Amino acid sequence: MRKLQLTAIIEREEEQYVAFCTELDIASQGDTVEEARLNLIESFDGFYEVADPSEVESRRETAIASEQALAKDWLKPEEDAAWQDL
Repeated sequence: MRKLQLTAIIEREEEQYVAFCTELDIASQGDTVEEARLNLIESFDGFYEVADPSEVESRRETAIASEQALAKDWLKPEEDAAWQDL
């Protein structure tokens, strides 16, 4: 099975930290950044244990598509140079 690099966005919301994986649409929370991160990993495990195989495959395909889109070079060389000057 192919390994995916996933994104975790962790933000403070009032007294807790919320962790969200954009590619798989899975979230968790914790009292600290590390606890939110570890709880998100636990949420991944729980999702893969109970989700229907078609749902797992659908989310994996979405994650792969996101990963491939980020890897593409969307700017022409002259546009890239202009961005670097900002």
